[in-house]
Amino acid sequence: MKWSAASLILSVVLFKNATAAACPQCRPRVAAGVYNQDFGTNLLVLLLTLAVLFAIGIGTYYVDALNAKSGKGKGNDT
Repeated sequence: MKWSAASLILSVVLFKNATAAACPQCRPRVAAGVYNQDFGTNLLVLLLTLAVLFAIGIGTYYVDALNAKSGKGKGNDT
């Protein structure tokens, strides 16, 4: 029951087009606020944080293989 309610709410939020759109009057002001002289800097900061999260995820995925390669496995207390 919880799963179906959550999926229904999620589908309404994700697929309802009006939740993420600005009105026709506000759209030029929103676009001017996003695509200004600081756009490159803001995009770089966003991508840098995503790269850090990606590196953490890759590191946690391969930590066992790296520990086994270096000889610091769970069975070795050296």
